[in-house]
Amino acid sequence: MLGGKCRYCHRPINLQYPLVEFLTAVEFIWLYWLLSRFAFFARAEGFYSFILLLYWLYIFSSLLVIFITDFKAGIIPDWVVLPAILISFLRLFESNRWQFFLAGFGSGLFFYFLYLITQKRGLGFGDVKLAFLMGLFLGYPQILTALFLAFLTGAVTAVILIMLGKKRFGQTLPFGPFLVLGTIIAKFWGEMMWQWYWRLIT
Repeated sequence: MLGGKCRYCHRPINLQYPLVEFLTAVEFIWLYWLLSRFAFFARAEGFYSFILLLYWLYIFSSLLVIFITDFKAGIIPDWVVLPAILISFLRLFESNRWQFFLAGFGSGLFFYFLYLITQKRGLGFGDVKLAFLMGLFLGYPQILTALFLAFLTGAVTAVILIMLGKKRFGQTLPFGPFLVLGTIIAKFWGEMMWQWYWRLIT
């Protein structure tokens, strides 16, 4: 009805806005379907209720915002990641699973170390906070799977871009999108991947 233009200023609406809204709707339906159809996820989280659904919707929506803002602007906004950290931390009191805090602290400390040794050029402090959130959300051992996948996909993407001439060696890529992808994959398939890996080496 608007003809692809803003109702007030009549400028063209950026494709990003309807695309993000569509992805958010798909995300909400998908998460509700998973939690309502597969008891595995409820058992893995320790409980199932409407609160769990709201928690997942909030965290995954935050991850979507982080993915887009870091991809486009190279920044992970505090107003997204810090409330998500707080909510994930408060949830530990309900589920009493403090290994999730240890996973968050360990991954955050690891990224803070990388942040220091790269002299703040290889990683931003937003990545440190995102790593802490990932650990709180995923726990152990899924956090290891997520970080492995993030570094692997980030390295492969960097090599491909260098080969295509889109990037020069030494240029940085926003790492947040790869951390988000690693988090999503690890949340749903991390345990299966971890068990497969242990069967492979034992």
